[in-house]
Amino acid sequence: MEDINIFETIRNDNLIKYLKLKRDEIKDENELNLIDLKIKELEGTIIIKDKILEKEDTELFFEKLDTEVNKYALFKSWNRLTQDQKKNQLIIYIDNLIQAENIDYLKKVVLEYLDAGMLNSSKYIQYDSKEAKICSIKFLEYDNNTNKYDIQLNLKKTSSI
Repeated sequence: MEDINIFETIRNDNLIKYLKLKRDEIKDENELNLIDLKIKELEGTIIIKDKILEKEDTELFFEKLDTEVNKYALFKSWNRLTQDQKKNQLIIYIDNLIQAENIDYLKKVVLEYLDAGMLNSSKYIQYDSKEAKICSIKFLEYDNNTNKYDIQLNLKKTSSI
C-alpha cells in the first residue's frame, strides 16, 4: 500500500513539472487557466495526502475543484465549445427566456438545429466568452400578442451543379 502511494506521489510530481514546462509554451489564456487549475489540483492532492482528511472533506474539495475547471472550460469562443457545452448553454439560455406557450417546442427545434450543425458558428448565436453565457439567439423573436417565440431562420438550399 505504501509503495502505491510513493509511485503516485512520484507520478504527480512529474506531471506537475511537465505542466509547468508546458505552461511556458502556451499563449491561450483559457488553456493557461486550465493548466494552472490542474497544477493546483495535483499540488492539492499531495498536500491532502500529507494531512489525513475525512473522506467527505476530500470529496467536497474535488467537487469544488471540478466545478471551477468546468467553469473555466466555458470561457472560449462559441466556435471552440464542445457540442455538449453548446447544448448545455442553449438549454440554460432557453430556460431563462420569458415563459412562452411554445418554449418546449422552441427548445426541441433549437437543439435539432445544433445537432444538424447549423449553430456551430457564431452566425446565429451571440455568445459572451468573458461571461460564459449566450447573450442572444439571433433568429428568435418574441411576439407579445401571441405569447410565443417565432423562429426567423432562413434556410438556403444550395445545389451542387
